[in-house]
Formats: sequence, structure tokens, C-alpha cells
Amino acid sequence: MLTAGVLVAVVVALLRGGSLAALAAYNFRRIELVFAGFGLQAFLMLAAGQGWPLPGVVAAGAHLLSYVLILVAAWQNRFTPGFKLIGLGMLANFVVIAANGGRMPVSEAALLQAGYVHLISGLQLGASFTHQLLVPGTRLWVLADIFVLPPPFPKPAVFSAGDGLILAGTFVAVNAIMRPPAMQAPPARKAAAPER
Repeated sequence: MLTAGVLVAVVVALLRGGSLAALAAYNFRRIELVFAGFGLQAFLMLAAGQGWPLPGVVAAGAHLLSYVLILVAAWQNRFTPGFKLIGLGMLANFVVIAANGGRMPVSEAALLQAGYVHLISGLQLGASFTHQLLVPGTRLWVLADIFVLPPPFPKPAVFSAGDGLILAGTFVAVNAIMRPPAMQAPPARKAAAPER
């Protein structure tokens, strides 16, 4: 979902006269922390898919650490438009994950609506290191993955309020970076009044 959001933001920025060169040349602070954070999440998904015997406390710690790393990077870039929204979204996800033992709760009804029936049995068995099914005792469930982009959306998704903030912040950031104020047309000057 995040990848699709970035692509949409880039396309919109290009249509508005933005530049990919500006995005490529932008000096993101501590970008390595973002890569490390998403790398940890990718590792946890790979470990679950391969059935590696990863202790639960280690998986939970790694999952929470991935958000801390990205939060630090968002803070370092907080003066760039959009990054405060990204940080707020990451914080919302971190809070609900921390409150539920290191895994993001996800609604079974939302998975069914999105067409991801095949994921439910694995979540019931605890086969994921990053997600678990939302149950009556889930803490802060309103911040969990309860929202849906259903078919016929090209890639249906189940997402949280935090994910929505991250997408909104990413859209703002990409457009601000690709089309900075220097590229925007200056305001039209008013014609001077004729001298008498």
C-alpha cells in the first residue's frame, strides 16, 4: 500500500510540474534508519514465511525497534512538509503494537472484505511475527488494521489510521520535495496605477 501511495504521489507531483531530479537529490536525514526499520520488518515477514523458530520476545522487540528507527528518522526530517504526519502515523502504529505484545492487530472482517481469506488461518495459529487477529480483548483496537480498500481496487489493502497518516504525509512530502517553492510560479503583480 505504501509503494502504491508513493507512486501516486510521484505521478501527481510530475503532473504539477515537479521534478524527479529534485526528489533524487533531496538530502534526507538519517535515511539509513528508514532502510534499517523496513529491513527489520521484511526480515520478520521472511522468517515467518520460512517457519524459522524465532523467539516471540525477540520478534516483538525487533518489530517495535523497526518503528523506533523510522520514528527517529521522521523526527530528524520534521521540518520537511509531511514528515510530522508520517511521524504521527508511525507513533500511532507503534503504540497499538506495543499495547498488544509486539504485533499489529488486524480485523478478520476487514481481511475477508479485502479478499485475504487465506491469511486468516495463519493468523489464528500465530504464524505471523508482525500481525495477529483482532479479538474482543485487543487494546486500542481503533488504531489497529480495521480499514479496507476493497476490490476492485487494483491491490486491496487492510490498513490502520496510522497507515492513513503515513500515506497522507508521504503525499505531502513527495509533492513538496519534487515541486519546491522555487519551481512554483510567482504571484502576478498588480498593474501600477497611472500617474496623474
